[in-house]
Amino acid sequence: MSRIPDPEPGNASLARGVQGFVLRPGLWLLLWMALEGALFVLLAQKWGLSTVILAAIGKSALGLFALVWLTGRSLLKVSAPGFRLIQLERLGTGMMLALAIMMPGFVLSLLALALLAPGLRAAFFRRAAPPRREDVVDLEPGEWREIPSEEPRLPQEPTNRP
Repeated sequence: MSRIPDPEPGNASLARGVQGFVLRPGLWLLLWMALEGALFVLLAQKWGLSTVILAAIGKSALGLFALVWLTGRSLLKVSAPGFRLIQLERLGTGMMLALAIMMPGFVLSLLALALLAPGLRAAFFRRAAPPRREDVVDLEPGEWREIPSEEPRLPQEPTNRP
């Protein structure tokens, strides 16, 4: 009778890491679904089922309208002179929040509306940003200027081509 060898310690830790990676999002999804269900039931008891369904449809329509409006606005601003990257970041954040409002359910919409508050949004992006490195200096746009290089970046095209 053959015996299955015990897994190596490296393989066991890898298996635990993969199991934690797979289970954690599943648990968050179950928690989110439970919150959505509880909120839907509470609102349906308070307002009535048809009102809650109409509110969900109206919320999604509002999110779709905001997404279309912000997308058109960003396309107009990108081509305008003087456009800065920070404006694109703000518009991208707005489009992300509009998408969250458009999604079905109420919990994600409540989180999106909470992120409209500047203080909460700044705290969220501070936590989501990678840690600052000590060897990198961040300068504001007005604190630096670009020095043109003496050499062209691309080689000149040869005049005689075969």
